[in-house]
Amino acid sequence: MLLLPFFTKTACVLCSAYPATPVVGIAGGAYILISTVMGDPIRSLIGIGITLVDLPIYSNMIRAKKAE
Repeated sequence: MLLLPFFTKTACVLCSAYPATPVVGIAGGAYILISTVMGDPIRSLIGIGITLVDLPIYSNMIRAKKAE
């Protein structure tokens, strides 16, 4: 039902769940993040730290690509 090749009235009814879908996704991601930090704080904080260090590098790569 979600793989319709074109929009129909049925597909538009599925679109009405839009605000709830991102909220459920964010809540699920937050739950996974919090439970991981509580279960193994050292390793999870190392992983979060590596991700945060890589964000400026990624941002610079995107900026350089746009400048080309």
